[in-house]
Amino acid sequence: MNNFYEEKWQALEAEVNRRGGDGREVVAAIKELYSNFDDGAVEWLASLYDPDIGGFYFSESARDNEEIEYDGRVSKLLPDIESTEQATNFLQSSKMISSFDEVPSWMRDKMAEFICSCEDPETGYFYHPQWGKEYTDTKLARRGRDLMWAEDMADKFNFKLPYPTANERLRKTKEEKVGNDTAENVLPDYLLSEEAFMEHLKSYDWDHREYWSGNRMAAQATQVKAAGLGDVAVKFLNSIQDPETGLWGKTGGYDSINAFLKISCFYRSVGHSVPHVEKAVRTCLECINSTDHPIHVCTTYNNWFSIHNILLDLRNFGGDEGKAKADEISKELLLAAPEAIRSTARKVKIFKKKEGCFSYCENNTSGTSQGMPVAIFGTNEGDINANGICSTGTVAFMFRALELEDYKIPLFSPNAYDKFLAALKRPTK
Repeated sequence: MNNFYEEKWQALEAEVNRRGGDGREVVAAIKELYSNFDDGAVEWLASLYDPDIGGFYFSESARDNEEIEYDGRVSKLLPDIESTEQATNFLQSSKMISSFDEVPSWMRDKMAEFICSCEDPETGYFYHPQWGKEYTDTKLARRGRDLMWAEDMADKFNFKLPYPTANERLRKTKEEKVGNDTAENVLPDYLLSEEAFMEHLKSYDWDHREYWSGNRMAAQATQVKAAGLGDVAVKFLNSIQDPETGLWGKTGGYDSINAFLKISCFYRSVGHSVPHVEKAVRTCLECINSTDHPIHVCTTYNNWFSIHNILLDLRNFGGDEGKAKADEISKELLLAAPEAIRSTARKVKIFKKKEGCFSYCENNTSGTSQGMPVAIFGTNEGDINANGICSTGTVAFMFRALELEDYKIPLFSPNAYDKFLAALKRPTK
């Protein structure tokens, strides 16, 4: 794969040199990272699409098995909205396509039908038949992410959802100042007043489960914004941040950076800057270069994503001083890039499967996604979430963190998209 796109590689090397880095070493390190990616992942991804339902399965074990017992329940294993959103994003982020219009119309129409079939007319949330409404409502991160991804799919594939979404209803509740007696039957009560929302935030364990707490916040960011509670959330988060480290919680290391990523994404979603962001850079670099054996794929991805968020925050909100700090960080990162990229390449390789895809853990994938069953537990297989994190996700945010996004090299061969289309199955009904 490194033999493709030679002109692009040369342009990348020249730009790194122009900015004072070692272009030859950076390119060599990125090629080492890219050696983990091959077209097998493209055909594997196509095999997870169900043409009759219109969505992607999370994994092969989900595709090949009908149901699983989990949490005292029997759940079917069917395609889901998040896997479908991640699969289609993979096509664009890998540079196989430049526009979602390139996705076949029969596939776009079927995906739209699938997404729309999941929307609940009473609440505007999205519920999968395999999980159900009652169970999903106990998993706030799952419900929030499905809402975000459904709206994202409707936007990027240009179709209209059948009912007002929960976010639209929250905005209307806020604008019209509808009382709780009217709204609480269909919308979460903790999003209907500042007092209830503050009690909700305080119920999280921010000291010892900072990642879980931050993930919940990020998953519900669009709802919090729609309800007009972004300022309330930010004030609370500011009050519990450690100003010396720029982090949240007491765990430290990977866990704190994982939490920082989710929380910084929340700040971005509600239009606020994160205080003390430059303090977190040091921990990010330490985690990238750490020789500790990674437990799961997020350790290869969240650090680069966090640095990108830090630089974006400094440049967008920090004024001249912030831009100067961002320039310093960017220069330091570029000089450290060869070692950091090679460390990332070694960690990514740990999760690669023979099909060319990646698993969430070294020898098994995650059986759940945001608390919902999506695969057979214990299977040593790739999954759509981990595959995107290790490949397009890590590469995209590495280039963004290095502020070299315009020089990103496609991950796969020039005819990879043709292979994807050839491997797709068409609807039978």
